[in-house]
Amino acid sequence: MAAVQVDIWEAPSSQHWMAVILHSVDENFVKTRLVLYLGKIGAKTAAVQAQRVIATCRGFHIDPEHLVWVVATDNTPSAYNVAKELSVEILRCGAHIIALGPKHLFYPVKRVREDGEGVKTEVLAIHEDADTEAFRLLEKVRRGHKRVRENEKNR
Repeated sequence: MAAVQVDIWEAPSSQHWMAVILHSVDENFVKTRLVLYLGKIGAKTAAVQAQRVIATCRGFHIDPEHLVWVVATDNTPSAYNVAKELSVEILRCGAHIIALGPKHLFYPVKRVREDGEGVKTEVLAIHEDADTEAFRLLEKVRRGHKRVRENEKNR
């Protein structure tokens, strides 16, 4: 039994990297993992990702039509649409679904505020159920991370 895993991430330099990994289990249930591709990709689009999966599989004489039957994805449009490009089923990643549940507790949410004269303005605010201290700590970490990424881009 075999499966293809694909992972994409963005480096601090804003370049996108992709890995294509073959996982297999033999008749004695011995697991094997083989990195088929690891490299930079240009645009992070569904078409580019799907083409890389197909080209990598075919380069190893693997028929992707028989091996790739579902794409587990996060909620980004480019990842979600890879399944459509490959004409396979879409499966939402359980870890991403769980992570999205409390997201409103850790990120600013859009709220409409009304001033004394009835003028409504959309603002970002802390969610009513969020822990203020935890929110502030995460904002501090995010700001620090953003500075590091900006420094990496400027090198």
